[in-house]
Amino acid sequence: MLGKRLFSIFCVLLIIFIGSFWFNPQKAQALGVSPPWVKSDRLLRGSHFEQIVYINQGDPKESLLAKAQINVPEEIKDWISINPGMEFTIPITRLFPLTVIVDIPQNAKLGRYAGEIKITTFPETKGAGQVAIGVGLAIALDFTVTDQALIDYEVAAWKIAPMEDRWPLKIAFILDNKGNARVRPQKVVARLEGRGTPSLGPFEIEDWDYVGPFQRGEIMAEFPIKLAEGPYSIKLQFYKTESEILEFKTSFDVLSKGTLPRPPKPWWFWASIGFGTALAVVLTLAAIKFRLKIMRIFAKISAPFINIKRKFGKIMRVLKEKE
Repeated sequence: MLGKRLFSIFCVLLIIFIGSFWFNPQKAQALGVSPPWVKSDRLLRGSHFEQIVYINQGDPKESLLAKAQINVPEEIKDWISINPGMEFTIPITRLFPLTVIVDIPQNAKLGRYAGEIKITTFPETKGAGQVAIGVGLAIALDFTVTDQALIDYEVAAWKIAPMEDRWPLKIAFILDNKGNARVRPQKVVARLEGRGTPSLGPFEIEDWDYVGPFQRGEIMAEFPIKLAEGPYSIKLQFYKTESEILEFKTSFDVLSKGTLPRPPKPWWFWASIGFGTALAVVLTLAAIKFRLKIMRIFAKISAPFINIKRKFGKIMRVLKEKE
């Protein structure tokens, strides 16, 4: 009796031991997402909002296949999308960026909306007899559609475009827009000083491009002045509002002509040159062919008259000889 029981235990252990090789589930990688939410409480109708979240892999060993599912009320499903798509591959990297995009239509109802994005990942490859274990991630969605515009931006950087003698003065600003409305400066005023020259300015620019909500963008304007070669200092007044004015100062040099490298010509420039040359050759050959054709037609038309003239000449010579 004891022998049968020991034999049964031995068989069970043997089956488990063999099954551990034959049926070997792949270990799931440790995954996380940071931040685990996408939220904004100040989205205007018609606005475009993007937020990047990162899928974290603790110790990545292989690529992962990922499938996303957006769980939100039916009325806002078309508002939300994911880059790089609903199905994608996560390479062997510790941080993988995922962009969640929210586009609010013009006719959206005001209010708060919530939901989540579920992402399930599987190993991209698995051996024979192995079962892949999926790992799930969740990104909470929480945003509010409002009709209250919020102007909130900072000047992250600014720069003067390199220039040569008599080139226009171009200044670019990089704006970091944290508000829900597009922004631009009310105006920018520039004053310059050069060695051996009196103060120049003020020069004022009011027509600037906009930077969209929740975006960082560059705006540039060309000031109505062309400077001669030499060193200069510049003072800028950046009017965020009539009462909030930022001041910037720096020095720069205007270089001699031919100093800066010229950018290579784009492909379409050389393509247009080649097309123009080919067209000119074709038209020239066509003109020559057309001229030769016209000459042959004229020769055929004039041949009878030439023969008549020759015969008439012979008759006149014969008459003269008889005289």
